[in-house]
Amino acid sequence: MDAGMDYFERLESETLKLYEIANEARSKGFDVELETEIPLAKDLAERVEGLVGPKGIAKRIKELEKDMSREEVAFEIAAEIASQESKETGAKLEAEKQAFADQGLRTALAILTEGVVAAPLEGISGVKIKSNSDGSKYVAVYFAGPIRSAGGTAAALSVLLGDKIRVATGLDIYKPTDDEIERYVEEVELYESEVTNLQYSPTPDEVRLAARSIPVEVSGEPTDQVEVSHRDLPRVETNNIRGGALLAMVEGVIQKSKKILKYAHTLKLDSWEFLAEYAKGVGSSKEEEGSQSDSEEIIEEIDDNIIDKDELFEHSKYAHDIIGGRPVLGYPSEKGGFRLRYGRSRNTGLATMGVHPATMELLEFLAVGTQLKIERPGKGNCVVPVDSIEGPTVKLKSGEVRRLDSIEDARKVKGKVVEILFLGDMLVAFGEFLRNNQPMLGACWCEEWWIETIRNSQKYQSFTDEEKEAFDLNSLQTKKLTVEEAFKITEEFNVPLHPEYTYYYNDISIKDLVDLSQWLDTRRDYLEKGYQNGEDLELDLSYQKRILEVMGLCHKMENKKVLIDRNHAYSLLKTINGDYSKYLADEYYKMKVVDIINENIDFEIKDKAPCYIGTRVGRPEKSKERLMRPAPHVLFPVGNNGGNRRLVAEAAKKKKIKVEFARRECTNPDCRLSSFQAICPHCGSPTVIGKSGQKDINLAHMLSKASNNVGVRKVDEVKGVIGLISEDKLPEPLEKGILRAKNGVFTFKEGTIRHDSTDLPLTHFIPKEIGVTVPKLLEMGYTKDCYGEDIVSEDQIIELKVQDIVVSDNCGEYLVGVANFVDDLLERYYGMERFYNVKDKSDLIGHLIAGLAPHTSAGVLGRIVGFTKALGCYAHPYFHSAKRRNCDSDEDSVLLLLDALINFSKSYLPSTRGGSMDAPLVLSTRIDPE
Repeated sequence: MDAGMDYFERLESETLKLYEIANEARSKGFDVELETEIPLAKDLAERVEGLVGPKGIAKRIKELEKDMSREEVAFEIAAEIASQESKETGAKLEAEKQAFADQGLRTALAILTEGVVAAPLEGISGVKIKSNSDGSKYVAVYFAGPIRSAGGTAAALSVLLGDKIRVATGLDIYKPTDDEIERYVEEVELYESEVTNLQYSPTPDEVRLAARSIPVEVSGEPTDQVEVSHRDLPRVETNNIRGGALLAMVEGVIQKSKKILKYAHTLKLDSWEFLAEYAKGVGSSKEEEGSQSDSEEIIEEIDDNIIDKDELFEHSKYAHDIIGGRPVLGYPSEKGGFRLRYGRSRNTGLATMGVHPATMELLEFLAVGTQLKIERPGKGNCVVPVDSIEGPTVKLKSGEVRRLDSIEDARKVKGKVVEILFLGDMLVAFGEFLRNNQPMLGACWCEEWWIETIRNSQKYQSFTDEEKEAFDLNSLQTKKLTVEEAFKITEEFNVPLHPEYTYYYNDISIKDLVDLSQWLDTRRDYLEKGYQNGEDLELDLSYQKRILEVMGLCHKMENKKVLIDRNHAYSLLKTINGDYSKYLADEYYKMKVVDIINENIDFEIKDKAPCYIGTRVGRPEKSKERLMRPAPHVLFPVGNNGGNRRLVAEAAKKKKIKVEFARRECTNPDCRLSSFQAICPHCGSPTVIGKSGQKDINLAHMLSKASNNVGVRKVDEVKGVIGLISEDKLPEPLEKGILRAKNGVFTFKEGTIRHDSTDLPLTHFIPKEIGVTVPKLLEMGYTKDCYGEDIVSEDQIIELKVQDIVVSDNCGEYLVGVANFVDDLLERYYGMERFYNVKDKSDLIGHLIAGLAPHTSAGVLGRIVGFTKALGCYAHPYFHSAKRRNCDSDEDSVLLLLDALINFSKSYLPSTRGGSMDAPLVLSTRIDPE
């Protein structure tokens, strides 16, 4: 392929080739449909049409997108679909109006949720036009449990959409009875007491206000077996709790009231002024999430929101519900925990945060992708190693205090550590605070901030361009300075002292400061004598040693003497240089130690750790094949005839068995043969689905025939299912199960093969890290590194393209089995050429996959570019966002694309509510951040 071809064109071209292969295989008529059942979608409009329809709506969406926001497009589409003219009359007219309203709401909700999540299909169980007691007509929206996947804002907007449809069709408002209002109040209380907690717990009066005032009926299907006392209401079809309705009303309309009121004003819907009554404390909840629409307001307020750690409210929720083996690593804002450090590495962001690899080695509980429950920002994260931040400080059995700057250091002293004094930094992106709508906290004093103070100093600003280039701030940031160099820069540029020679002074008390100063007074002569001679500072062992430990000042122990490196000794004696006794008076008790020190020296030091983050270990990282329980090779029913393992061969020993399934009937009147195929194997005519029911089958004959068809004699380990849970009750061909068993892979609920991994972000990679060669990179279209230089070495840093992914080693090994299965299927079952021809996982580099999150119904096209030993899947933040995910320990599936295109069928999806979630009903081929 042309190396200069545009990246997206390259992906789409390769995708179309796979579609051609899949359609050729399907055209042979061995499957339930004659072509692949996953439609392509380049953009939102095409995803919406592919997911919920109606046919042709993509064109109209694209027209409206030119002049409208996404929300405005959604509401306009809802109104247009719902208000279209009908040629029917009487009862058929009413039914068609309901169908139009239902379609309009689903399509609009799909637009709001980017055509990815399953909520438009599964979260809305229907829209009805019902009657008030005065005979007027109104709109009722029926919600189901999966509306949760849309998020609170989208759930609330779906209620607002119902009102837009009501206005567009000229219907009246919903006029609830007192019993119906009290029914909502009771349901909320029962849901929280008997089912689970809602994100926001409204008062009864708040529920009454919403139930009385929302202009459409918020109803739903029963989701739980809990019954209410307000029973047998004429307009409420169930006596059980309606979970979906409660999610839409409470976590949607009530919790997001401020936001919904803004939308109502923008869209000129005048029945929502009652939401203003929620203004005090109701519109924002414990779990209120930030949004892009709020970003500008948050940024404007950010300066006012920077607060000090002494003023922080200690969020201890993360430490509740502790599970054995998942310890608390730091209490809320407690000194010695993870120090908050703002920034982003190439492998952090999107709720993934960096810790030093030495910390991970030392704690042993943390690996790449491990979840931490955190105090702030947000509720949880994934941790990944970042070696450019500060590592942990430990105390050894010898009494030595040492900072560990590498994983090798940690391994050397691991068995000698008696106390971890400081866990090290946690690298947190600013966006985490913005997205979670949390106030900014004080930044730690670190090298990058020190560099910025120099950059903004008067002296540096007066430099010529040549002088600035010679001074080279970039290299200065990583340079190991001597203490004299650090003090010289502080004096010349009038900036605070370098972080290396600044200690955690605010972690000690004023009394500690006084005691430390008195201890140091015994060696004030050191700067004139010992330091000049290159000696370390030697102090008699005393209780003040503990103060040095808390401050994070490294030192050694020899012969009951405390030895401090000459560089740190110089800084300590220059900084702790005064009589601090007067500060023990009550009037100074609120002063911070750093402020006291600064009052007594002629240079400035900064608070090295204004904020610590409390954490506890959450769920472990994961990279494992997705299996049903028990895991089948084929969606073929064997009832209870296959034993505990559902073995097809075991069931076949009974020759004839009775199971429930449906056959396809030949449409040729002269043939009428029953089979499982889209084309009659006898006469070649099309077939149609027949009725399902209990049928006798000669499984031994079918298994023998399937075995002969694919040339595989070993069928002893092929596993089926007890029964089919799809609506059509159509089984998979046994041949597929035989070939899956041959290659050691298993099917999922809809015929695909999955591998799950923890989501991890990555924006840049080094080829040797992920096992990819330079020629292979060039073949895939990578030509320049991140500095614009030609790629010639495996050590260069390269920007990751937005739809390329790095999968785990065990994912790669499993996908080798999947690729071999697909090749066997093409060759032995469909009579076509093999496609993948892989021998090991490196042969998969450059091949296409689909990424799929479990709460969505749209796959995202991706390409494998390498492998990692980490138990996770690295991908660009755009890729994870396209799946509607962040990286706080979410787990998503990777599907080898050709397997999904050939083997996925909607006919296999469970018929239960939520059955179409976690299924590739559409494939997004292009991620467009615009």
